[in-house]
Amino acid sequence: MLFPTVLLALSSIAGVVSSQSIDPSTIPEATREAWCRDQTTSCPLLCLQNKGATGEPESNDCDPETLVFSCICSTGLAPNASEYSQTIPYYICTEANNQCVRNCNGDPTCQTACREDNP
Repeated sequence: MLFPTVLLALSSIAGVVSSQSIDPSTIPEATREAWCRDQTTSCPLLCLQNKGATGEPESNDCDPETLVFSCICSTGLAPNASEYSQTIPYYICTEANNQCVRNCNGDPTCQTACREDNP
């Protein structure tokens, strides 16, 4: 019965996310700062969509150096920020796709693969 307890504990901290598909240093600092502003602005709105949560999250932070963010609602749960635009997961996904396409050096087959692998 320890496994369900551990799983519940891990799911409750799932709102703490770090970027793994891009190197944050490849993004201009001003852009990373804007992404973090958008993330911390979005967090209270995302929390309002969770049953019983207020628009005042327990945790709402974002580090523009690492793009690690935390969005924990008043209920202790984290919204799935990857489902929404104007969030760090959205920006990372978009940038990973853009970097993949740029690395194709104009090869349309490669570019298509990038777009299909990073929808």
